[in-house]
Amino acid sequence: MESALAWVALFPVQLALFLPPATIPPPDAEEDSRLQMNKVRAQLIGAFKEQLEMRRSLLELENTNVELHIDTSRHLLTIADWERERTHHLVRRARTPGRDQEPVEANADGGEGESAEPHEVALAREEVSMLLAEQRRTAALKAGLEQCLANAKKKVSQMEKLLPAQVISEDQREVLRLLCRAHELEVENTELQASSLCRKNLLCQKDFVIQRYHQHRLLCEQIIQDQRQLLQGEPARPAPCPRL
Repeated sequence: MESALAWVALFPVQLALFLPPATIPPPDAEEDSRLQMNKVRAQLIGAFKEQLEMRRSLLELENTNVELHIDTSRHLLTIADWERERTHHLVRRARTPGRDQEPVEANADGGEGESAEPHEVALAREEVSMLLAEQRRTAALKAGLEQCLANAKKKVSQMEKLLPAQVISEDQREVLRLLCRAHELEVENTELQASSLCRKNLLCQKDFVIQRYHQHRLLCEQIIQDQRQLLQGEPARPAPCPRL
């Protein structure tokens, strides 16, 4: 009886000899999930900020491009107004008796007749050349930035595809969905600003073009009136110079 009790008492020790060693418990799963969540969120926020900066830069380039086009149109219209006025004066001179030799005499004396190009017209031609070069440079910058933005979009799209495998809890998924939605709203806001700026610049350009067409119409009316007076034998009045 005593030997049986002794064997029973030693049974746990003998059993322990045949069991595998105790395993070390894994790290805290919740802490790992939190660290992983912070890492994914930081990556997304960095990618979103990069896209927003690119979109803002594109917006600034587009604004600069519109301003360059407006300035170029203004200088081109200045040149066109002078050329129309010059042609008008040449026609009047050709139809006025006794003034056929005046341009030749003026050019022979000082090289500066009535057809000489004014300083503001020469300056407008220089400005047009510089503005066209600036437009080409802006277009190249815009094309490169659009390519970088397309690459950034692909990177974010790949990150979003990996989210279900990296995120464990439903709360983390909800946080990331809200983060993505906030980024979408910021992008929409930037696009609305771009559309508003483009409309504003187009309206300014339209008003400028309408003003120049009005000046052109006044000049054409004056030319028609002078031609009628020449046909009737009356002296033509000097045409008013369009205000730039």
